[in-house]
Amino acid sequence: MVQLPATASSSALETYEKCPRAYRYQYVERLQTAQSVPALTGDLFHGALEHLFEADPADRTMDLARTLIADQVDAAVADGRLAALEVTGTALENLREDLDQLLVGYFTLEDPTTIDVESVEEWFDLEMENVRFVGRLDRVDREGGGIVIVDYKTGKLPRDGYEDGAFAGLRRYAMLYEHKTGIAPKALRLHYPRFRVTLDRPIAPRSVVVFKQKAEAAWMQIVKAADADDFPKKPGPLCNWCDFQAFCPGEPPADFPRKSR
Repeated sequence: MVQLPATASSSALETYEKCPRAYRYQYVERLQTAQSVPALTGDLFHGALEHLFEADPADRTMDLARTLIADQVDAAVADGRLAALEVTGTALENLREDLDQLLVGYFTLEDPTTIDVESVEEWFDLEMENVRFVGRLDRVDREGGGIVIVDYKTGKLPRDGYEDGAFAGLRRYAMLYEHKTGIAPKALRLHYPRFRVTLDRPIAPRSVVVFKQKAEAAWMQIVKAADADDFPKKPGPLCNWCDFQAFCPGEPPADFPRKSR
């Protein structure tokens, strides 16, 4: 029997759905996944927008956003995150330009001075069957008498016909929000500033109950896998980008970096 973590997140459930073996490596054995320039770009962009929406609405200008982006990049230089990824010199200037273009794209999607924000980067949790489900909501807006859960995606657009799957995480976050507040969000929103595209999905009344049931069912699958110590590899195109492909499905090297408890 495998000892599972005490909490689950949307990303953990998604990892299990994509590959149970990768879930075991990352969340049971707590192996470190490597940072990447695209992932760090997303982190810096999210950090800047978090601080942008902490400002008074009238102050949420492009000038402030650019200052906040510069602060995020400077911090990543100072703490060595960029050097670790060999982002220096021309690569660093390219990163700054990419982040600026993301900002330009974002400001074409909405005017942040007009957004009625309830919270940014707020932690939520929910006691479920045998586990505490946790998550951090990028942004919660008040809009038209209801609540909209918002996220920013700095990567690729979902392929045609796969847009609905992009909302899986936000559906789970809607579940957390309703659990904490008793208020069911009315919609989910994904901004793709790189492509200047926004995707919206309404939430039907009581559908958050279904989201909770699906999350509980997904966790019970993980519990069964742990009881049987059966986390099979799921081969596919994503294997080419997996941090664990060198030894999967075997045991990791003893010196493989692990996350602290």
